[in-house]
Amino acid sequence: EGAPGGGTEIGPLGTSVVVAGSLFTLEAGADGTELKNLELHSAAQVQPTIATTGGEIDNVTIRGVHQVGLGPSHNPSTIASGLELGVPTDGWVVADSSFDSNYMGILVDNDTTDLAIVGSSFTRDRNGFYVERREPTAGSFIGEVDGLTMVDDEFIENQYRGMYFEGLSNAEIIGATVLLAGATAPAHPFGARGISFNLKAGDYENIKVIAAEVAESENEGISVQVRGSAGDSSAYQLHPATLDRIEITESTVIDNDGPGIVIENSTQLGTTTIGDSRILGNARDGIPTGDTASGIDAWDERDSAPTVNAANNWFGCNAGPLAAGSDCDTVNGPVHAAPWLVMTAAPE
Repeated sequence: EGAPGGGTEIGPLGTSVVVAGSLFTLEAGADGTELKNLELHSAAQVQPTIATTGGEIDNVTIRGVHQVGLGPSHNPSTIASGLELGVPTDGWVVADSSFDSNYMGILVDNDTTDLAIVGSSFTRDRNGFYVERREPTAGSFIGEVDGLTMVDDEFIENQYRGMYFEGLSNAEIIGATVLLAGATAPAHPFGARGISFNLKAGDYENIKVIAAEVAESENEGISVQVRGSAGDSSAYQLHPATLDRIEITESTVIDNDGPGIVIENSTQLGTTTIGDSRILGNARDGIPTGDTASGIDAWDERDSAPTVNAANNWFGCNAGPLAAGSDCDTVNGPVHAAPWLVMTAAPE
């Protein structure tokens, strides 16, 4: 525990990249550790500021910890994470903390259960929160978060993505603010999306995005892909994924330079519900290319792809997303958007 108000600083204050270890390394047996009220500065190449090693570590709390790295905006920059969960973990809590200027703010590349990220910020990282699905031995995959609670977190000016998930089940992302994804990147080879679900090699369930604000991304606001469909590459088809349902509700998806929400609604994806949300001011020039829509772009790969349930959303004007020539954001593909919300006014 450091002094309240950021009085305890650890790590180099300079701008030179160093070959050094992590500031904190938690080993197997460190269950119950708490890091509190610390200002952490890292200039280490490759090594995360807070690392895990050796075996499962459970019930760790990181509270009031403010971490700053040297990348990707710094020159020279480092390829390092603020926090890396590289071993199995359970019951971790990250609260009232920040991860600024890292390659990954938080990287999860092992199996994690019951992870909570509350009231924390991820600013000017390459990717803010990143879950990587890995195959350490042939046919055996790790890198899934099962049981994720994210409440009132901010993701500001991350170069590639605010949030990115390759393995995720039983998640509630509530009250997230995701702004300007990709705005500081010189180019956008890897997304520039606010929130990206790119699920691989596993069976996943029950993902909810509630009361999020996703705005001004360089490409899509929210992207949903469940890999391994018939039109996907052979590597994904060999180890396909499924997702039973995803819900995006009570959210604001506005002014993104690609479509607001893109759904690859292949047969691996079950129920998709988008409701009670404001989807407006988004552009048509997103990924994938082709006949895209500005509001919700569902690009099915087979005629049997499931329909996206997108009733009761506001698309920016009363004419609705299906009206030709209107100023509303539009929908594409098998999207059921009626009825949509309309605005009425009356004198008192």
